[in-house]
Amino acid sequence: MERIDCPEEGCFYTAPCMKAFKSHYGNMHEPPYPYERKSPYGPHWARQRRRTVERDEYTCVECGCLSQKQGGTVILHVHHIDEDKQNNYLENLQTLCKGCHRQKHDH
Repeated sequence: MERIDCPEEGCFYTAPCMKAFKSHYGNMHEPPYPYERKSPYGPHWARQRRRTVERDEYTCVECGCLSQKQGGTVILHVHHIDEDKQNNYLENLQTLCKGCHRQKHDH
């Protein structure tokens, strides 16, 4: 690649310099991925996850252990009861600790 001259002498990351750099070299810092990573979870997952944990009072519904937010020591998971990751209705979600979540999937 050939070197471009900065439009402003002695500049370091001023707007005109960056504009000239990008027009010459393109967006070299864009990720080289030809696809966008999609979440395996259905719509509104983050909001529904939060609502589930709040509804269950930051407690595992199986063993009763508390999350760190309630003074406990566990990080809570949210489990899809029917195991369909796209089904994010609150009736299909329950708060579990890691151990109880693992048991649900091991059957």
